Amino acid sequence: MNKLRTAISAVLLVSAIVGAVILKTDAWLWAAAPSHAYGLIVFVVVDLGLAAIVWRATRLALLGSALLGAVQFTAMAGDVFTGQPAGMPASLWQQYLLGDAYFVALLALQLAVIAVAVLGLTYRRTMNSAVIKTLER
Repeated sequence: MNKLRTAISAVLLVSAIVGAVILKTDAWLWAAAPSHAYGLIVFVVVDLGLAAIVWRATRLALLGSALLGAVQFTAMAGDVFTGQPAGMPASLWQQYLLGDAYFVALLALQLAVIAVAVLGLTYRRTMNSAVIKTLER
């Protein structure tokens, strides 16, 4: 169980770090789309919170992590296709985002967050089923 907690905490912490790096280094994000920057702040804070909560309420944190990863991935992918600032051509915006290694890394990390959380939930369910079967004997 500690390996599971460590894995989800690590993925969430890396996601928070990459998000924080984007917030610190991407001045254009702050200038052109401050609402997106504020949204990223929320994601970073929730990542950190879930990374801590997983040690006390594992199932809740795993569910929250899967949901957070899905929401953040959807929001970021949506930004690529429809989130360009007013007056900017969509192709230029897409080129900007997909050319940013931190953005692409954060996008991929959300898939890792979802995968680790779903694997963790599956593992917990399997372990709980095994314990119940053992107790029934």
